[in-house]
Amino acid sequence: MHRVVELKRRSSPRIAQSAALAVLGIAAFAGTTNAAVQAYEGFDYPDGTPILGQTGGLGWSNAWNRSGNANATDNATAPGLTYPGLPVVGNKANPAGASAATGNGNSAFDLRTLNSTFGTDGTTLWVSVIAQRTGTKSQGLVPASPATYERVYGMSLFNGATEASAIGELSNDPADQWGLISDVTAAGVATTSHTGVAIDTQAFLLLKISFGAANADTGQLWVNPNLANGEAGLGAPQASIADDMTFNTIRISAGGAQNPAGGPVAAASGLFDEIRIGDTFTDATSTVPEPATLAALGVAGSMLALRRRRRSAAR
Repeated sequence: MHRVVELKRRSSPRIAQSAALAVLGIAAFAGTTNAAVQAYEGFDYPDGTPILGQTGGLGWSNAWNRSGNANATDNATAPGLTYPGLPVVGNKANPAGASAATGNGNSAFDLRTLNSTFGTDGTTLWVSVIAQRTGTKSQGLVPASPATYERVYGMSLFNGATEASAIGELSNDPADQWGLISDVTAAGVATTSHTGVAIDTQAFLLLKISFGAANADTGQLWVNPNLANGEAGLGAPQASIADDMTFNTIRISAGGAQNPAGGPVAAASGLFDEIRIGDTFTDATSTVPEPATLAALGVAGSMLALRRRRRSAAR
C-alpha cells in the first residue's frame, strides 16, 4: 500500500492508477484462484535430483520423505506430464523400486504430510494426479503364468500411519488396471474397483470423495475425463468404493522386487505429476498452480518498476 501511495505522488495519475490496478487485480486473482486449493505439487525440481527433502508446492507441512529402502530411487525427471486443458509446471516424479535377496525388496514409498486432515462429515473433496506405470512385466515365481506387473504401484491416502485408500494397483493384482482401492491393508486386491484402463497408460486420474456420517464415505474415480465438459459432463465414474477415506498424508509408491537382481519378479516403477487437492472440481482440474500465480505477480511488480524508471528518466 505504501508503494502505491508513493507512486501516485511521483507519477501522473493515469500511470499510477493503471500500474496499481494491475498489481491489485493480479493479487486478487491469486487469492481467489487458489482460495479452495488445499494442496498442490507440480514437482518443479531440477531434472535428475531426488524428490526426497524437497518442499515445493503448497499445502504441505513437511518435505518429501521415504518409508522404503535406501536402494530405491525417486528422482524428478524432465519433462513434466501434461493433459489437455490442465495447467502444468515443472518436471515429474519417477519413483523406482529395486531388487533385494530377501523381504519385499527396496521399495520407493515416498510420503508427504498435508497441512490439514480431510474427512469432515458432509464435505466433498477432489483429488487429481497424472500418472503412468512404467517398467516391465514378469511371470513371477510361476513361469507358466501370464506376465503381469507383480509389485504395488500407485498413490495412497494415509490417515496417520494407516493406509486408508489408494489409486493404482496392489501387488499380485493380475488385472494391471487403474483401480480405486479401499481397506488397503485389511483385504487387499479383493477391495479394488477396477476401471478397465491399463495402468501403463498415462492417465489423468480424478477422484471425488464425499465424506459421510460415521465414516460412511464414498469415492468415485474418473480416468481421462474431458475437462472441457466440466463437472456436469463427467458421466458415470469408472470405479467407486465405500470406506472410511479420511486422510492427511499422500504416498506415491513403487514396490521393490522380492528376489535377487535379475530374478523372476520385476520391481515397480512409474511416473507421477500434478497432484492437486481441492474443494471443487475446478480446483482439481483447471486452477492455475501457485508457481504460475507467483510468476504473474512478479511480472506485475516488474511492470510497476519499469513504469517508475521510465517516468523518472523522463523528468
